[in-house]
Parts: sequence; C-alpha cells; structure tokens
Amino acid sequence: MRDLTNFELDFQLAQRKLVELGQVVSRIYSMQLVAEMAEKGFNKDLTENALDVLRQEVASLINNLRFENKTVVVENYGDKSYWFDL
Repeated sequence: MRDLTNFELDFQLAQRKLVELGQVVSRIYSMQLVAEMAEKGFNKDLTENALDVLRQEVASLINNLRFENKTVVVENYGDKSYWFDL
C-alpha cells in the first residue's frame, strides 16, 4: 500500500477530487478493520479476498485521483453548438 499511497497531494483539489480522496481514505480504513478481524481469528481466506478487493479499489481510485481533469464550465456556448447543423 505504501507504493500506491506515496504521491504528492495538491491541497487545492476540486470537490470531485476531494470526494475521490475520501473514498481512498475510507477503503484504507476498511482494510485496517479487515486486518484486525483477521488477527482476531476470522476466516483467513475471506479476509485475504476482502483485502485484495480493497487493494484493487484503492489502486483504481488513486489512478482516478492522479488523472488531471481540466474540464471547465463553458458559458455562452450558443454559437456553433447545435450539432444538427453539422
């Protein structure tokens, strides 16, 4: 997990990126809870599967978080924006 979570974070994130960061943090916290269940004797196969799924989700969410989305709201787009005219 250290390799996945080793990145610089821009503190001026857009709200959608903050949501994705929250999803990453929640998955990592869930991994900690699953690991604690495993330490208490819960089925090893089930906990390993759960951790694998959570790792995959974290990797996917971090990739989304790193992707720079530069879309902006376009105002006054009426000129040449009716696709039927093409």
